[in-house]
Amino acid sequence: MLLEIIFQVRDFAGTGIASRDELEEPLEDALLMSRAGEITGGGGGAGLWQIEIELRKGQKFEAGLKLVRHTLRQLKVPQSTVIRCGATDHPVY
Repeated sequence: MLLEIIFQVRDFAGTGIASRDELEEPLEDALLMSRAGEITGGGGGAGLWQIEIELRKGQKFEAGLKLVRHTLRQLKVPQSTVIRCGATDHPVY
């Protein structure tokens, strides 16, 4: 199952987070430690950053979503951040 996290770059002003890499590393660590999945891609442009996560087969969606949300909240990402699965956006907060 693929999750796409979408960040509005402008909303990171004053947060101390200057690049997508600062978000990817803690997410990758959390995913690997829990064996929930892995980051499979990412990018940026047009004022957005995105990170793609592939949840492992057998990983329940709600458990994977909970882990990603928890990690993003610890990173204090902006309220505008969304986690997209298919055509559905899930808020972080």
